[in-house]
Amino acid sequence: LKKQGGVKAIEKINNEKGKAYVNLNMGVALQSMQDYKKAEQAFLSAIKSANKTANKGVEATACYNLCLVYTNLKRYEEAYTYGMKGARLAKNIADASTEAGCLANSAEALARMNKFNDAEQLARQAITIADSTNDPFSINASYAVMGGTLEKEGKIKEAIPFLEKSCQAANGSMMYDPSIAGNYFTLSECYEKTGNFSKALEAYKTFTTIKDT
Repeated sequence: LKKQGGVKAIEKINNEKGKAYVNLNMGVALQSMQDYKKAEQAFLSAIKSANKTANKGVEATACYNLCLVYTNLKRYEEAYTYGMKGARLAKNIADASTEAGCLANSAEALARMNKFNDAEQLARQAITIADSTNDPFSINASYAVMGGTLEKEGKIKEAIPFLEKSCQAANGSMMYDPSIAGNYFTLSECYEKTGNFSKALEAYKTFTTIKDT
């Protein structure tokens, strides 16, 4: 990656603020390529540099992404820890969108560990904050986690309204994110399990359209 050269150059001049931003961007790029091990190191480096310069915005964003990385690596305890750290940092700088996203990511980590009651409680906190922001990304993530948690518990009818709200919040370029496709797939399964086959087919068609794009 060209960004790696940028990191080396910044290290020579000991510019911690620059290193934080470069490592954050590099981590996002590596994460999108599913190179989670290298992304982990980039985000940890970003957090270290951001902490030295008291850049809570970069540190919170790195924690948000590191939570996702650890979830993909099935290291759920670490995912939860960094998600909650990111939420605290975001709250300190009044970044409600990032706070909601971090709480949603932490709730997902709890659900993966079958800690469903805790996951539901945290997801509801994320939803409350996300609703106050009108940010489609935060709303989508928060409602998706709540719906997915309920679905994992077998609370299918309860899960549907949350999954519907999550899908409704997705728009524009968001529609082509793999996570959105997953939300439509889960919603399709929920519709099928409740006997609503027409809506199940409609949701499944949207899933395949996004997946094939």
